[in-house]
Amino acid sequence: MKKILILTLLMLTLLSSCTKEHEIIIRENIDDKDVIVIQAEEEQEKIKLDNPTLCYNFYDNVYIATIESFGSASNTFFGTSSICTPGVLKIERVFKGKLKKGDKLDFYLPYGIMKAKVYVDNLRKNDQLDREPLKLKIEEGGYESYKDKYVELIVENAADFKVGKTYLIYSNNPVTPASKWHRICIDKAAIKEVDLNTNTIKETGTSVDSFAKEYLFEEDSN
Repeated sequence: MKKILILTLLMLTLLSSCTKEHEIIIRENIDDKDVIVIQAEEEQEKIKLDNPTLCYNFYDNVYIATIESFGSASNTFFGTSSICTPGVLKIERVFKGKLKKGDKLDFYLPYGIMKAKVYVDNLRKNDQLDREPLKLKIEEGGYESYKDKYVELIVENAADFKVGKTYLIYSNNPVTPASKWHRICIDKAAIKEVDLNTNTIKETGTSVDSFAKEYLFEEDSN
Protein backbone atom coordinates (compact mmCIF):
# COMPACT_ATOMS: atom_id res chain seq x y z
CA MET A 1 0.00 0.00 0.00
CA LYS A 2 2.82 2.36 0.90
CA LYS A 3 4.60 1.57 -2.38
CA ILE A 4 1.45 2.43 -4.34
CA LEU A 5 1.05 5.70 -2.42
CA ILE A 6 4.70 6.65 -3.03
CA LEU A 7 4.43 5.85 -6.74
CA THR A 8 1.23 7.87 -6.99
CA LEU A 9 2.80 10.88 -5.30
CA LEU A 10 5.87 10.58 -7.56
CA MET A 11 3.70 10.49 -10.68
CA LEU A 12 1.72 13.51 -9.51
CA THR A 13 4.94 15.40 -8.83
CA LEU A 14 6.31 14.59 -12.28
CA LEU A 15 3.00 15.54 -13.90
CA SER A 16 2.94 18.84 -12.01
CA SER A 17 6.52 19.57 -13.11
CA CYS A 18 5.72 18.82 -16.77
CA THR A 19 2.57 20.92 -16.62
CA LYS A 20 4.48 23.92 -15.29
CA GLU A 21 7.21 23.50 -17.89
CA HIS A 22 4.69 23.37 -20.73
CA GLU A 23 2.36 26.01 -19.37
CA ILE A 24 0.84 28.31 -21.98
CA ILE A 25 1.71 31.88 -21.01
CA ILE A 26 -0.75 34.69 -21.77
CA ARG A 27 1.37 37.81 -22.29
CA GLU A 28 -1.49 40.21 -21.51
CA ASN A 29 -1.72 38.74 -17.99
CA ILE A 30 1.89 39.53 -17.09
CA ASP A 31 3.24 42.81 -15.78
CA ASP A 32 5.99 44.33 -17.95
CA LYS A 33 8.34 44.54 -14.95
CA ASP A 34 8.32 40.75 -14.71
CA VAL A 35 9.42 40.23 -18.31
CA ILE A 36 13.01 40.03 -19.57
CA VAL A 37 12.86 41.03 -23.23
CA ILE A 38 15.21 39.71 -25.90
CA GLN A 39 15.15 41.30 -29.36
CA ALA A 40 15.48 38.74 -32.15
CA GLU A 41 18.16 39.36 -34.72
CA GLU A 42 16.63 40.81 -37.87
CA GLU A 43 16.67 38.62 -40.95
CA GLN A 44 17.58 40.13 -44.27
CA GLU A 45 14.37 40.78 -46.21
CA LYS A 46 14.36 38.76 -49.43
CA ILE A 47 11.27 40.45 -50.83
CA LYS A 48 9.21 43.55 -50.19
CA LEU A 49 6.63 42.14 -47.81
CA ASP A 50 4.02 44.84 -48.36
CA ASN A 51 3.70 43.71 -52.00
CA PRO A 52 1.14 40.85 -52.13
CA THR A 53 2.13 39.77 -55.63
CA LEU A 54 5.78 39.35 -54.63
CA CYS A 55 4.70 37.40 -51.54
CA TYR A 56 2.46 35.23 -53.70
CA ASN A 57 5.35 34.36 -55.99
CA PHE A 58 7.91 33.89 -53.20
CA TYR A 59 6.00 31.52 -50.88
CA ASP A 60 4.96 27.90 -51.53
CA ASN A 61 1.46 28.37 -50.13
CA VAL A 62 -1.05 31.22 -50.02
CA TYR A 63 -4.32 30.73 -48.19
CA ILE A 64 -6.90 32.06 -45.78
CA ALA A 65 -6.78 30.30 -42.42
CA THR A 66 -8.16 30.53 -38.91
CA ILE A 67 -5.79 30.22 -35.95
CA GLU A 68 -7.21 27.39 -33.85
CA SER A 69 -4.70 27.22 -31.01
CA PHE A 70 -1.26 28.00 -29.69
CA GLY A 71 0.88 25.67 -27.63
CA SER A 72 3.42 26.60 -24.98
CA ALA A 73 6.49 28.45 -26.18
CA SER A 74 9.82 26.67 -25.78
CA ASN A 75 13.50 27.15 -26.51
CA THR A 76 14.07 23.49 -27.39
CA PHE A 77 12.50 23.42 -30.87
CA PHE A 78 14.63 22.40 -33.87
CA GLY A 79 17.79 22.07 -31.77
CA THR A 80 18.01 25.82 -31.29
CA SER A 81 18.08 27.95 -28.17
CA SER A 82 15.70 30.49 -29.68
CA ILE A 83 12.13 30.69 -28.37
CA CYS A 84 9.41 29.46 -30.73
CA THR A 85 5.65 29.16 -30.27
CA PRO A 86 3.80 26.24 -31.90
CA GLY A 87 0.27 26.57 -33.22
CA VAL A 88 -2.46 24.92 -35.27
CA LEU A 89 -4.40 26.61 -38.06
CA LYS A 90 -7.33 25.52 -40.20
CA ILE A 91 -7.38 26.22 -43.95
CA GLU A 92 -10.47 28.12 -45.11
CA ARG A 93 -9.55 28.87 -48.73
CA VAL A 94 -6.52 28.18 -50.91
CA PHE A 95 -5.02 30.47 -53.57
CA LYS A 96 -1.72 28.65 -54.14
CA GLY A 97 -0.22 25.31 -53.15
CA LYS A 98 -1.46 21.77 -52.60
CA LEU A 99 -3.30 22.40 -49.35
CA LYS A 100 -7.08 21.94 -49.21
CA LYS A 101 -9.94 23.61 -47.39
CA GLY A 102 -10.37 21.98 -44.00
CA ASP A 103 -6.72 20.92 -43.68
CA LYS A 104 -5.09 21.61 -40.34
CA LEU A 105 -1.45 22.65 -40.25
CA ASP A 106 1.12 22.66 -37.49
CA PHE A 107 3.08 25.91 -37.69
CA TYR A 108 5.40 27.88 -35.50
CA LEU A 109 6.15 31.50 -34.76
CA PRO A 110 9.85 32.39 -34.27
CA TYR A 111 9.14 34.26 -31.03
CA GLY A 112 7.19 33.87 -27.79
CA ILE A 113 7.24 34.04 -24.01
CA MET A 114 8.07 31.41 -21.39
CA LYS A 115 9.11 31.13 -17.76
CA ALA A 116 12.68 32.30 -17.24
CA LYS A 117 13.58 29.38 -14.99
CA VAL A 118 12.53 26.84 -17.64
CA TYR A 119 14.32 28.87 -20.30
CA VAL A 120 17.59 28.91 -18.35
CA ASP A 121 17.32 25.24 -17.31
CA ASN A 122 16.92 24.22 -20.96
CA LEU A 123 19.97 26.26 -21.95
CA ARG A 124 22.07 24.65 -19.25
CA LYS A 125 20.93 21.15 -20.23
CA ASN A 126 22.08 21.77 -23.78
CA ASP A 127 25.25 23.72 -22.92
CA GLN A 128 23.92 26.79 -24.72
CA LEU A 129 23.89 29.38 -21.95
CA ASP A 130 27.20 30.94 -23.04
CA ARG A 131 25.67 31.98 -26.37
CA GLU A 132 22.62 33.68 -24.96
CA PRO A 133 22.17 37.46 -24.52
CA LEU A 134 20.46 36.71 -21.23
CA LYS A 135 23.66 35.26 -19.77
CA LEU A 136 25.02 38.55 -18.42
CA LYS A 137 21.73 39.43 -16.73
CA ILE A 138 21.64 36.01 -15.08
CA GLU A 139 25.22 36.14 -13.83
CA GLU A 140 24.81 39.67 -12.47
CA GLY A 141 21.68 39.00 -10.47
CA GLY A 142 21.83 35.26 -9.88
CA TYR A 143 18.85 32.92 -9.55
CA GLU A 144 16.84 35.39 -7.46
CA SER A 145 16.86 37.87 -10.34
CA TYR A 146 14.91 35.65 -12.70
CA LYS A 147 13.22 32.79 -10.78
CA ASP A 148 9.78 34.46 -10.87
CA LYS A 149 10.20 36.22 -14.20
CA TYR A 150 9.53 35.45 -17.84
CA VAL A 151 11.66 35.66 -20.97
CA GLU A 152 10.06 37.09 -24.09
CA LEU A 153 11.65 36.93 -27.53
CA ILE A 154 10.22 39.62 -29.76
CA VAL A 155 10.50 40.22 -33.50
CA GLU A 156 10.18 43.73 -34.89
CA ASN A 157 7.13 44.29 -37.11
CA ALA A 158 5.63 40.87 -36.33
CA ALA A 159 1.90 40.40 -36.86
CA ASP A 160 -0.21 39.93 -33.72
CA PHE A 161 -1.89 36.59 -34.41
CA LYS A 162 -4.89 35.76 -32.22
CA VAL A 163 -6.71 32.49 -31.62
CA GLY A 164 -10.07 32.49 -33.40
CA LYS A 165 -9.03 35.17 -35.88
CA THR A 166 -8.75 34.55 -39.63
CA TYR A 167 -5.93 35.80 -41.84
CA LEU A 168 -4.55 35.77 -45.36
CA ILE A 169 -1.32 33.86 -44.81
CA TYR A 170 1.79 33.02 -46.81
CA SER A 171 3.89 30.01 -45.82
CA ASN A 172 6.63 27.70 -47.01
CA ASN A 173 6.45 23.93 -46.88
CA PRO A 174 8.39 22.07 -44.16
CA VAL A 175 12.13 21.99 -44.80
CA THR A 176 12.20 18.18 -44.92
CA PRO A 177 9.48 15.60 -45.69
CA ALA A 178 9.85 14.27 -42.14
CA SER A 179 9.06 17.64 -40.59
CA LYS A 180 5.48 18.73 -39.95
CA TRP A 181 6.27 22.36 -39.17
CA HIS A 182 5.26 25.10 -41.58
CA ARG A 183 7.06 28.45 -41.28
CA ILE A 184 4.52 31.17 -41.95
CA CYS A 185 5.23 34.76 -42.92
CA ILE A 186 4.93 36.82 -39.75
CA ASP A 187 5.45 40.36 -41.03
CA LYS A 188 2.45 42.59 -40.34
CA ALA A 189 2.96 44.34 -43.68
CA ALA A 190 2.06 41.09 -45.44
CA ILE A 191 -0.55 39.51 -43.15
CA LYS A 192 -4.17 40.59 -43.64
CA GLU A 193 -6.99 39.84 -41.20
CA VAL A 194 -10.07 38.52 -42.99
CA ASP A 195 -13.76 38.65 -42.09
CA LEU A 196 -15.23 35.35 -43.29
CA ASN A 197 -18.81 36.55 -42.82
CA THR A 198 -18.41 39.43 -45.28
CA ASN A 199 -15.53 37.91 -47.30
CA THR A 200 -13.50 41.10 -46.91
CA ILE A 201 -10.03 42.25 -45.85
CA LYS A 202 -10.75 43.94 -42.50
CA GLU A 203 -8.14 46.67 -42.78
CA THR A 204 -9.47 48.07 -46.06
CA GLY A 205 -12.94 46.60 -46.49
CA THR A 206 -11.87 45.24 -49.89
CA SER A 207 -13.52 41.99 -50.93
CA VAL A 208 -11.22 38.97 -50.84
CA ASP A 209 -12.13 38.12 -54.43
CA SER A 210 -11.13 41.60 -55.65
CA PHE A 211 -7.89 41.48 -53.67
CA ALA A 212 -7.04 38.04 -55.09
CA LYS A 213 -7.79 39.10 -58.65
CA GLU A 214 -5.60 42.18 -58.33
CA TYR A 215 -2.62 40.76 -56.45
CA LEU A 216 -2.54 36.97 -56.18
CA PHE A 217 -1.16 35.72 -59.47
CA GLU A 218 1.99 34.27 -60.95
CA GLU A 219 4.29 36.89 -62.46
CA ASP A 220 5.74 36.24 -65.92
CA SER A 221 9.36 35.21 -65.38
CA ASN A 222 10.35 36.18 -68.94
